Amino acid sequence: MKYKGKQILYHAIIVTTLIIIALVLTGCTSTSSEQSTPTITEDTTIGSEKTNIIGTETVQPVIYKESNAPKYNHGDVVSRSSGSGAIIGWLIVEYNPETDCYTTVQVSREIVGGVYTDNWIYFEWVPETFNRKLEERDKPFIIGHADPKTITTPTLPPPTPKPKYQLGDIVGRARGESTGMLIYWISPDEDRYQVGIVYYRNSKWVKTDDQNFFFSGCMGGCVCSEIEEKYPVILSPKGSRSYLVYGL
Repeated sequence: MKYKGKQILYHAIIVTTLIIIALVLTGCTSTSSEQSTPTITEDTTIGSEKTNIIGTETVQPVIYKESNAPKYNHGDVVSRSSGSGAIIGWLIVEYNPETDCYTTVQVSREIVGGVYTDNWIYFEWVPETFNRKLEERDKPFIIGHADPKTITTPTLPPPTPKPKYQLGDIVGRARGESTGMLIYWISPDEDRYQVGIVYYRNSKWVKTDDQNFFFSGCMGGCVCSEIEEKYPVILSPKGSRSYLVYGL
């Protein structure tokens, strides 16, 4: 009887232990099945252009667009360099929104007593038109301001008169002369003639020798108007070309 009683007790302990284990396992399974799903939060703020995903911040790139509005105004003097050392500038005369172009004229600081001032005068008075964006990149500095209507126009020297004679003309004081001046070089920009002495011999114009050919009173060139006044007659138009080429 004692043996059977102990056997029943052992069985009861084993069954109780199995029940407890079963209950524990059942609780663990239920707990594991109730795991929380991570929350995904999105913050799409347009102003900041940021998107937050589970704590990771992604910043969208910002694209800078060139301004479509003109940077310069009528009367601005712009330059490639800044500061008082900028002597030459470009005056904004006009902006055309249809073509997106500036019209400019080149100006310079006025010199008074050997010192550059803040007053502007025309340096190059021919208006030029440039694309707005290119002009703003090429000349990024505003160095002054001037009213195009009141800006001083420089006094221009009188235009150089066009030479009366052509290369190769033989000129003299009066018709029928046997001694003439050969125009063998002309510089219209410098308003100068180079002349040589020639003689009419045997129905043609010749020079005696190089020493007597070059006119000593005109070394370095004579002013055109002086030669034209002193020798007003063309004795032989373009009659000297062969003499110049062959040295006759």
